[in-house]
Amino acid sequence: MDIYRDITVTHGVNRPIIRKGEVYLFGDITEELAGEFVRKLNENRPEELTVYVSTNGGLVSAGLAIHDALLDVPKTVVIASGMCASTGTLILLAGKSRWATPNTHFIVHGIEFVPQTKEENQEEVSVHLQYLNTIIDELFSEKIKGYSRAKELGIFGVREAKELGFINGVVE
Repeated sequence: MDIYRDITVTHGVNRPIIRKGEVYLFGDITEELAGEFVRKLNENRPEELTVYVSTNGGLVSAGLAIHDALLDVPKTVVIASGMCASTGTLILLAGKSRWATPNTHFIVHGIEFVPQTKEENQEEVSVHLQYLNTIIDELFSEKIKGYSRAKELGIFGVREAKELGFINGVVE
């Protein structure tokens, strides 16, 4: 199926590489990457999509935008490779089917922020941060049976990811 026949394959730092029903999200998850990804997804409205993710993380807002956009694709397979950390796990979570390559590692943690704002804005930032942590906890708890345990572990491999319900299995 040639879902992306009218889209030029893009290469470059923090830009998704898109080919016929496949998306490669490698590197930092940024607002620029999320914007381009969501725009292309909305332009083409694929019925099926395979997303490959290898990231140390990025901006939570960017990960949530990608996550939400993927939920609109009827058949989404997400394959983690290498490192699926932090915001990358939000993207993984959007897959109707979730897989990982044998040497993939996962990192799950709460959102932390060292305020760089004026003192009078720190309370507002703190409230927003608590709200984001609540959203993420609810998303994960709803879909991942072992989410609390994953947060305790922090970093884990594919065996634990399967046991915890993060992935359906390992791609050999």
